[in-house]
Amino acid sequence: MNLFLFINYHLPRQACCSCLSDSKMNFSELAKEDQDAWSETMLDHSYSWEEWMEARLTLLNLLQKDSKEAKEHAIRAYMACCAEAMKGMSPPAQLASSVEEFYKLYGMEESERSKSA
Repeated sequence: MNLFLFINYHLPRQACCSCLSDSKMNFSELAKEDQDAWSETMLDHSYSWEEWMEARLTLLNLLQKDSKEAKEHAIRAYMACCAEAMKGMSPPAQLASSVEEFYKLYGMEESERSKSA
């Protein structure tokens, strides 16, 4: 069973962060291969489900603010890079803060102008 399904069906609803109800965070709308890839990425790092969701929403909001968008695989790769960069830090930085800091410093190369902008 993939991580999304496990969390969605086995954890009490209040255990999930409030951002899960946001339409941007609706993982059930992602293609199965994206859900599986996210599961693998999350399992490779010590951050919780909620931290990944908060960080993903942070990145999506930063992109939207800059009238940009990115494909799901690029978002996942960017966040995995941020998580990897934080490995070995004691205490580990919050993933959302790291994503925001990296975005402000370096931007996101694999993003593009939003079609609706």
